Amino acid sequence: MHRDYLDRELYKQYGDELPEEIKVAWAVTWWKDAVQMSAGYYTGGSAGGSRHMDLIVLWDDGEVTLYQGGDSNDAAHPFAAEYQLAPRKSIWTHAVSITGVNATGGGTDGLVVRWNDGEMTQYTTVDAKGFHGEKQLAPRNTPAWKDDARLMTGGRFTPGGHRDDLLAVWKDGHVSVFSDLAANGLSKQTQIVGKNTTTWPYAGQLTTGSFTGNATEDLLVRWVDGETTLYAGLTGKELPGEIRIRPRNSEWKDAALVTAGAFTANTAANDIIVRWNDGHVSLFTGIDAKGLHDEVRLTPAN
Repeated sequence: MHRDYLDRELYKQYGDELPEEIKVAWAVTWWKDAVQMSAGYYTGGSAGGSRHMDLIVLWDDGEVTLYQGGDSNDAAHPFAAEYQLAPRKSIWTHAVSITGVNATGGGTDGLVVRWNDGEMTQYTTVDAKGFHGEKQLAPRNTPAWKDDARLMTGGRFTPGGHRDDLLAVWKDGHVSVFSDLAANGLSKQTQIVGKNTTTWPYAGQLTTGSFTGNATEDLLVRWVDGETTLYAGLTGKELPGEIRIRPRNSEWKDAALVTAGAFTANTAANDIIVRWNDGHVSLFTGIDAKGLHDEVRLTPAN
């Protein structure tokens, strides 16, 4: 069964009345079609407040959905509402990567988008009504962002700064940090890993969170062989030491999408949501330097 708009509308209208096996089948089918995820305080809230982070999901048909964070500490139900930010067949079919940022240090979070034509866009805020304050960070047909970039994630990599730094991994293996997008756009780039053929070309997924209590945020990398590592307290100057939280050939080689956020206790962005290759979705709570802890299945395996 394909995740189409009619199914989603029927589910919203009649979902509580549907047999459990149908709800499960629909949920797993939908999540196989999720191609990007980004967490943030898009609809309000903040660390230490009562409401948890929201989750933006980009689907393969161009629809964009926002799941609003709830105020319960029940890890099995991290979201309280769902909003459609863009319909099927929208311009978002051309988005390659998305990541949350906050350029002001307050208010709602925004989003950086890399498009398939090489344009880079920053939306200064996102809420339940859509995307606002669009700024162009790089024009269309910018070679580096069109042809050379592989992965990106936003975070706070400058002590005392806002959460509006951007880390990018490139096809030749080098890794860069772009500091303070609000002030500098993409003009202040620092290379923290040089070109290489043995390591960073094999990074599969990136996300940024607050797992270790450092002044700056931590980078989590899921490698293509299933190894998963933390780089604690990343700065825009150098790559910190590596902490392995999953070994090579682990089940994490099947982690298709990974994003960190505050989905439960709301004190720090130290939870991770994973969409797996088979379509099921997991929430790992309270990740720290010792690794992963509790896993909560949000949707079952197909």
